Amino acid sequence: MALTKCPRCEKLFNKSENSQYVVCNACIDDEQKDYEKIRKILEESGNISAIEISEKAEIPLSVILRMCDQGWFETQEQAESIYCGRCGAPAISATKRLCEPCLIELQRECLKAINELRQSLREQAKRNKLDVIEAVEEKQKSIKSKRNDIQVEKAKIIKSGKTKPSKRMVYQERIYNTREKNG
Repeated sequence: MALTKCPRCEKLFNKSENSQYVVCNACIDDEQKDYEKIRKILEESGNISAIEISEKAEIPLSVILRMCDQGWFETQEQAESIYCGRCGAPAISATKRLCEPCLIELQRECLKAINELRQSLREQAKRNKLDVIEAVEEKQKSIKSKRNDIQVEKAKIIKSGKTKPSKRMVYQERIYNTREKNG
């Protein structure tokens, strides 16, 4: 439920999704009474301006305009003069401003666009995943190639005979030599 401000008393209230009213529960009765007053005046007087209705019914003009915006009142000339914004055929309603075939076509176009967007996002995710896998494999290859390069360099050094005896070998030779002398 959406938190909404009541246009009549200006208090915050939870507006239920299926409610036709945009006023709080405390103001619904006043809203209905105002609607009945306006409806009676329109039946008696015919088509008159909102300012004249406001004066006769002693209702604020903002309430009348809000009710008109919400579709509480509609004249026959207005309903007949509403045409589809895409093809020019008579529209379904004043709020939709589309004929039924155009509305269905628009829904199809929206669904198609949503599916294309989802597909492109999936493909992009696959590309990103492949990019990560390739980067990891490249890193592993570079580590392996560095190891191979080091081993090749060691082999070259050993073959050339320019190796220094390692400390470990010297230490082991000392132990071996001291054993022979003592032993």
